[in-house]
Amino acid sequence: MPQPRTTWRRRVKPDARKTIETLADGNPGAVEALTAVYKGMAEGDFSTLVFGLRRLDFSGPQIYVCWSDYAGKDLGKFFEGVRSKDPEMVSIGTANKRRS
Repeated sequence: MPQPRTTWRRRVKPDARKTIETLADGNPGAVEALTAVYKGMAEGDFSTLVFGLRRLDFSGPQIYVCWSDYAGKDLGKFFEGVRSKDPEMVSIGTANKRRS
């Protein structure tokens, strides 16, 4: 009998899950990005990323656009862009914020 599909919610600690759901604001691409960072980087790095995203006032679509368009779904580039407030990344996220 095949195993049921495990959702991302079962693979992420409850505190991080709540943070991801809040920041993603219903955007599945942002959930993908934040879950990838959570699973692929140290817990302290995830906290640093969350702090940086909140400082930039990015959520939902802005997170996904920065993850996809700016970083090309590269964990390191996404993390560094948020941490350093890279002007190119901020510009991409801010432009998307105005449209949403």
